[in-house]
Amino acid sequence: MVGIKNLRAFVTVIEEMSFTRAAEKLYQTQPGLSMQVRNLENFLDAELVERKDKVLRLTDAGEIFYPEALRLLTIMDSAKEAVNELKGLKRGHLAIGASTLPGEYIIPDLLAGFQSEYPSVNVNLMIGDTRQMIAALKSGEIQIAFLGAVPNDSMLETREFRSDELLLAGPCNWPESYNWDKFPAEKLILREKGSGTRSAVENHLSGQAIKLQYGNSFREVGSTHAIIRLISAGAGISFVSRWAVEEPLRLGQIKILSCPYGSIKRMLYAAVVKDSYLSFAAKAFWQFASLPGIMENRIGTEVL
Repeated sequence: MVGIKNLRAFVTVIEEMSFTRAAEKLYQTQPGLSMQVRNLENFLDAELVERKDKVLRLTDAGEIFYPEALRLLTIMDSAKEAVNELKGLKRGHLAIGASTLPGEYIIPDLLAGFQSEYPSVNVNLMIGDTRQMIAALKSGEIQIAFLGAVPNDSMLETREFRSDELLLAGPCNWPESYNWDKFPAEKLILREKGSGTRSAVENHLSGQAIKLQYGNSFREVGSTHAIIRLISAGAGISFVSRWAVEEPLRLGQIKILSCPYGSIKRMLYAAVVKDSYLSFAAKAFWQFASLPGIMENRIGTEVL
């Protein structure tokens, strides 16, 4: 079996016109180097170097093969350099996805910091609901998904990403003395079906024996930002992530309602396909996001 070492041995011998000097240059023994060149000649079934009176010269076959060997070595060196650049993130592509809450309020800041550190990496961020992100992850459109709910899918491996709390927010003119004996379900604005926030709210209210009446499409909105705008305009109330309410609260656009049904504490998650290959860029972003459990270029198989 011949390979790059044989080619490099042959080329170095010709460059130095000496087996002894070539062996020294390559930090090899002369017999070992001679064997590598001999194996290459046996592979080609042609003598490449004529050894006569301690003088070396290329044979006709050697004259033809030498530039081809140089070309192959140049290609391999360029390929190795390209891979090293990729490993050093001087190039690369990062494709990630996020459900609406992390995609709008958490991931952008992380990406800004990541791009500042690795400006040559091209970044693609896809945003949709949790169900859409799981589908994109499994189809290979993205390598990492950041989700508002833990996916119940045996193909995926999940890690906790950030803690979150859903707070009941309402317009600033909502009465402080509101009677919460009956939850105002008719005023509740929900995220769309498939959203992790929607599932968390439904499960929480169901546990409080609160039944939601569906049918009014206006009450389903596919964006946390849009929900906050609706609340600010007095259109209703909604459970909104603590990550999203900081600025509108500071600006006095909405307020947190004192409600006996409490807030909803949950985790946000990062997910990958089990045993999937992670690009160097994806691996670097996984670490940049302070996520545990990655070794080499692959995620393990244990689901937390």
